[in-house]
Amino acid sequence: MSDKKTGWISHINKQAATLVLASTLALNPGAYAQPGQARTDLEGMVKSNSHVVQELTQNKVADVESQPLSFYVIGDTAEEKNLTYKRLLAEMKKPEQGKPKPEFVVHLGDGVFHGRPNEFRLLLEAEKDFPYSIIHLPGNHDLRHEGRKLFNEMFGDSDFFFDYKGARLIFMTNVDLKKRHNASKDYGFTDKKLGWLEQALAGSGKRKKILFSHVPPKMPFEKLTPDLTDLFVSSLLNEDKFLELLDKYDVNMAVFGHRHVYTAIDYKGTILVISGGGGQGNRLESNPRTYFSTKKNHFLMVGIDSLMGLQGSIRYAKPSGREMLPFYQPPEGGLYVSPLPSGDVIPAENSTEKTKARIAKSGKGHR
Repeated sequence: MSDKKTGWISHINKQAATLVLASTLALNPGAYAQPGQARTDLEGMVKSNSHVVQELTQNKVADVESQPLSFYVIGDTAEEKNLTYKRLLAEMKKPEQGKPKPEFVVHLGDGVFHGRPNEFRLLLEAEKDFPYSIIHLPGNHDLRHEGRKLFNEMFGDSDFFFDYKGARLIFMTNVDLKKRHNASKDYGFTDKKLGWLEQALAGSGKRKKILFSHVPPKMPFEKLTPDLTDLFVSSLLNEDKFLELLDKYDVNMAVFGHRHVYTAIDYKGTILVISGGGGQGNRLESNPRTYFSTKKNHFLMVGIDSLMGLQGSIRYAKPSGREMLPFYQPPEGGLYVSPLPSGDVIPAENSTEKTKARIAKSGKGHR
């Protein structure tokens, strides 16, 4: 797709944002609910996804690439009474010295256990007076029983993208495939959805590309958890094709939940992150075997800046200081790895060949 054909999205406004979202409805016809069209007593307690996008893209600096972008990510918050989620939301409201406030929060899914109305009510009550808008993706637990209908009525479509401050932000549902698409696997991406993803990536121009979905691909992470837990984790439908697209279009970062841990790796130059520590139980999870990972309840803070590139940190439910993420992408290219707590550094030879090439091109190395 040429830059000329996609130029309209560079100046996205309220009407254009609606068109971008509406164009995704072919993936899930009839599931989208416009703000204000109340069909249950739950709808309207928090903003729908389209409402959040419209508010963001109405901003006068919405497509000014030099403007910094800051957002938070959390996943798998389902817990009785949502006590951990409430603590994490309270932490999000605390100002970060020297850092901009988040412009929105992404919930990666599994906010409830069984998709029941009373569970969603507790989730929405926890979020009701939160000062930042939340974009919701569905997890496998959210869509059980009445969950599919309720989720669509409250949050609207969950397959969409929009451009904001030099980044193309792509949101995709990758659960409940057997019921919705008669697929051979419950988690993953249909050929039709991968076609839509390739169009979204191909038309992104020079923007950074960040993707959000619930279930992570298995292959890149399988060596991180070589224990009994891994026996219950299956590969995604069309996983190979999905990973090929991330590589082909130089996606900067892809963020997932589902596993109730935090870990991040460099996969062919793309930062793959699992951030599913929002409160759901993880006794059976082992600590992933990476340089930095945790089973502690947490949320992820991401910042994108024209001078500093893409970077972030995490914060815990029980504050004990922040830990820098094991990645940093400077604007000129390359991928840097943060120092270990011991003060050691991760050697460059642990990077993929594609990342080494980016580092060599930038003229810099790991630090």
